[in-house]
Amino acid sequence: MEMDTPDTRPQAQTPPAQDLPTQSDLEQRLLDLQLRERALKAREALLALRLPQDLTDLMDLNSDEGLQKSLRLARSLQKQAQVQAPPGDAPKAHVDSPLDVALMGYPERAALYQHNPAIYNQTFGGK
Repeated sequence: MEMDTPDTRPQAQTPPAQDLPTQSDLEQRLLDLQLRERALKAREALLALRLPQDLTDLMDLNSDEGLQKSLRLARSLQKQAQVQAPPGDAPKAHVDSPLDVALMGYPERAALYQHNPAIYNQTFGGK
């Protein structure tokens, strides 16, 4: 004799179609992610060149080619500034304002420590 018992196995539920991201949503998210990655690369490169990170606002971050062109221009400007500096004057390293330091993420702090430990220790107290 078979008993009628309710099926207690979990049933696979498909989410409503409106909750699934569309192709255009996914493409937009990918573009946003790529833009953030290029902005991070630009900030790290400017930090390595000892240039103000505010210059990222002036860079073309819409494509890898635009970023490379902007970084070449930044390197060129840095070299020109070093050539035009009076003899005996070492180019001054960019020291972030306290607000900029508060916004520095781990990659920026690590790059600062690698490229200029003295400023890192002065800014963060060796922490």
